[in-house]
Amino acid sequence: MAEITEPLLPATEAPETSKPQEPALDFDPKTMRKTKPGVKRLILTVSVLFSFVLGVPFIYKSVEIYRAPLPFREIKSLSAQIDSKPFQFPCRLQAIFIGFDWKSSVATLESSILSQMTKLTSQTPQCGTCSPNHTVSVVLNSNSHCLQSGTASCSPECGAIRSVELDGDDEAVDEALESVLGGCSGSNSGSGGEVYSVVVVNRGEEVRAVVGKYRHAWIVGRVSEAEAVSRAAEIFVKVFVNGGKEEGLIHGEFMPVGADGTVVLSFNLLNADPRDWVYDWDFQSVDETLLAPIIEAMKPVANISVESQVLYHMPKSSLSYWDDKWDSYIFSTKDLPFFVNSNEWHLDTSIAAGGRSKMLHFVIYIPSAKECPLLLQLPDGEISKTNSFISPMWGGVIVWNPQTCRKDSESKHPSRHTISHQDLQKVFEVFMGQFRQLFGFKSDNLYVGASGTSSLLASERGFTVWELDVLSRMHTCFNLHSCATTLGSLSRLVQSLPRMIIMDEIGKQVKYSLEAAKLAQTNASLGVYNASAVSSRQARSLAEDAFFHPSIMSVSYYSFEHCFAVYSPFFLPVSIHVLLAAVREWRRHKQENKKSGSGSGTLSELLVLAEKLLLFAEQLLVLEAQLLVLLDKLFDLLKRLLGVLLRLIQHLPVLLGKPLKLVAWGGERMRKRKAAAAENLRDGAREAFPVYQGKGSPKAAIIHVNSSCPSPPSKTCKRFWRGKSKKLERMRRRSASKRV
Repeated sequence: MAEITEPLLPATEAPETSKPQEPALDFDPKTMRKTKPGVKRLILTVSVLFSFVLGVPFIYKSVEIYRAPLPFREIKSLSAQIDSKPFQFPCRLQAIFIGFDWKSSVATLESSILSQMTKLTSQTPQCGTCSPNHTVSVVLNSNSHCLQSGTASCSPECGAIRSVELDGDDEAVDEALESVLGGCSGSNSGSGGEVYSVVVVNRGEEVRAVVGKYRHAWIVGRVSEAEAVSRAAEIFVKVFVNGGKEEGLIHGEFMPVGADGTVVLSFNLLNADPRDWVYDWDFQSVDETLLAPIIEAMKPVANISVESQVLYHMPKSSLSYWDDKWDSYIFSTKDLPFFVNSNEWHLDTSIAAGGRSKMLHFVIYIPSAKECPLLLQLPDGEISKTNSFISPMWGGVIVWNPQTCRKDSESKHPSRHTISHQDLQKVFEVFMGQFRQLFGFKSDNLYVGASGTSSLLASERGFTVWELDVLSRMHTCFNLHSCATTLGSLSRLVQSLPRMIIMDEIGKQVKYSLEAAKLAQTNASLGVYNASAVSSRQARSLAEDAFFHPSIMSVSYYSFEHCFAVYSPFFLPVSIHVLLAAVREWRRHKQENKKSGSGSGTLSELLVLAEKLLLFAEQLLVLEAQLLVLLDKLFDLLKRLLGVLLRLIQHLPVLLGKPLKLVAWGGERMRKRKAAAAENLRDGAREAFPVYQGKGSPKAAIIHVNSSCPSPPSKTCKRFWRGKSKKLERMRRRSASKRV
């Protein structure tokens, strides 16, 4: 077998494959760029990316939720100020001693009264009470001269009180003291709060203390120096400041006043069974004489409105039993929770009580003949004198038994009666006592303290002046606490939901609420109780209106996750592709720079490129601004065009209504005429062919049939007969050719 052998090479020559391969150069001179790569392509790519970046603020602006600015710092400051320190009012006490031969000085008496008041004041400051830094002034009125302390800013004339007969009728004494001491109260006494006076007269044997309807009290009797100081301090702290409560005002005590500062008094006369008897009342007379003064006196605390109604077939839910001892039907205090029949007593019928207003019910219940008389038995086994009870925050109920209930129950026919004015007045006096209890005051006219018992004069307005002061202070404190709590809750709610809509109206309500709260604090610090109560009521009402605004209560906001879920399916893929294209183009530009021999590029080239990019970005911003202006103009033009089109559409029926109606009517008439003409033509055609078949020429037939067209003949009729004549002419020719 032949073998292929390679030629032998000299020893000095080695084969090429045995030479080691040299490494390839990084830059091939044949493929290297002679010029630097341009930045046009890179700029175009970056401009697309930059346009997306510029579109982000516009997208965010388009989905932005409108939020009116709220004063969060002021809200936080108000809440911290009210929560950190109990809100207290300035008060002033004036102690007037008559007929005492004091061995102590006026300054010593003043310090003794202050120390005794400090002992009686609670260690924990209560909101709505007087500040512990009481202003006490002492006046000594003896037979020869009058002495007063340096802090007495308003004191009566020397000897003026000695002329008042303090042993007479309490009402007359009260009015006489008011004429002497009344100038020291209110705005006449300057700033620093109301002045409460206690007159102590050392004469007689029996000690008697009376608190009047105004801002003064008097003590008459043989008392020692220590006893006089103790009783004066107790009346000031326990009665004038705390309103007759031993424990003082409770922090945050709830009052039966609506969030908007209104109260609706609903008086209801319920007839349990009208088949036995029917009772009515003259409510208007009672409203004018008894309720009108109370409503006027309570204006600083609440806006009170009154309504009344008479209802029938209103049985109670609880059971009663016959008691031979009392010779009547009895229901106990254990049955009180079940007395009010919520299923059948339809008392909430007031339109004025809607919203956040508070409604208090006062019910006169007239039992049926089956359980008359009906009496309330107390836990001690005795019968209630008023035969009534109250339900906190709801109202009160009086069981009124007719005097002739047994006699009327024996009659077969129901009788109609009207409650007498005297009975109705007694009933409403009980209602006023219940109304006082609902506001935290006692229904009786006695205060039993550690140093003795004091009589409390009642006012025809339901509340005395010093009781109204207590209500104003308590109401101001509670309203400011409620306002701060509501605004704080609103602030936390708004900050926790950044996508919630905040209308301008809410911002205004919050602003006015804070202003009213500050005004209430200012008036309270000056001792103007009524003005502070009114301002605090406005502050609370505005805060409640802002918190319960319909735009907040509605679900008109959505989270940012919702926006992301809506827009990400489109923008996320597009933005990723644009970003990747920009990165890829940047890498390509770097590689082209390497090919051109410039390596990774110098710093100056990068700066030049950055400057070009910035200039291009600036041009893009200018172009975008011009585009926005152009779009605004285009939108305005479109709005105008739409307005013109809308006006044209509105006036189109006026412009074209009559012609369109005529055209429509003419088209219908033309359709009917065409149908009639076609029918006539069909009948005429039936007549034309027989005429032609031997009785005349085709033209004669055409003329004969054409005479059936309406006059003047229509175009349709003429067109039809013109075609028929041609057809008849063709038929004539064919028949003639056949004959030939």
